[in-house]
Amino acid sequence: MLMDDQLSLSRPAVLAVDDQLLQLRIVTAILSKQYHVYTAVSGIEALRFLEEMSGAKLIHCLSIILLDVTMPELNGLAVMELIRARYPQIPVIICSAHKERSVILDAKKRGANDYLLKPFTSEVLFQKLRQHTSPSFYG
Repeated sequence: MLMDDQLSLSRPAVLAVDDQLLQLRIVTAILSKQYHVYTAVSGIEALRFLEEMSGAKLIHCLSIILLDVTMPELNGLAVMELIRARYPQIPVIICSAHKERSVILDAKKRGANDYLLKPFTSEVLFQKLRQHTSPSFYG
């Protein structure tokens, strides 16, 4: 998950957070041609990564966070509240299989920019990312 030396503003950077490794691999495979993709397997690991980026003065390079809801130790909604408190400028898309309206409304109330229902197609994923990242990346 460490930042690479080639992180630049030429492509948007995404932090994908999910405790399911297969889901992270799928998202990385889908996005890696158009995005710098960083992954975290827990909310705690994601927060550490954000601190590392912030300490290296690279937090502005992170364009968006894809955040799973259901994770052990610290669930995605709790992680999102911590992200909102420290990094309010970074859009967060909650990704979850929870279809209940109450979960979606709770995520929005806590500061989610959007909600992506799993399973999702690559087209829907790209559409959501484009809606919440800088248009300059897409010409």
